[in-house]
Amino acid sequence: MEHTAAAVSHCYAVSVAKPKMEGVMNFLVARAFLIVTAAIAMVGAVSALAEASAAPICPQFVTKYCVHDSHHLIFTAETNPCFARERHWTVIYQGQCRFRH
Repeated sequence: MEHTAAAVSHCYAVSVAKPKMEGVMNFLVARAFLIVTAAIAMVGAVSALAEASAAPICPQFVTKYCVHDSHHLIFTAETNPCFARERHWTVIYQGQCRFRH
């Protein structure tokens, strides 16, 4: 046994050990890449959810509402509360505006 160990040259021992270290380094680099990629994907998913929840989808049903705008004008509009909020109007009540004279 001792004879065979002495017969192995130093260059051969280094060349055998080097691919093992390269494999370990490749694994560590691949693992770091996967962790970073997963973190980026997670941040993207969270920001997409935040954007989706920030922008509500308005129903397409509209009817007459009595509303007033930022200039304090009161008028009847074909809208719904969601569309009125997007236009910075305030819904007073559903139906045509009734004015007192």
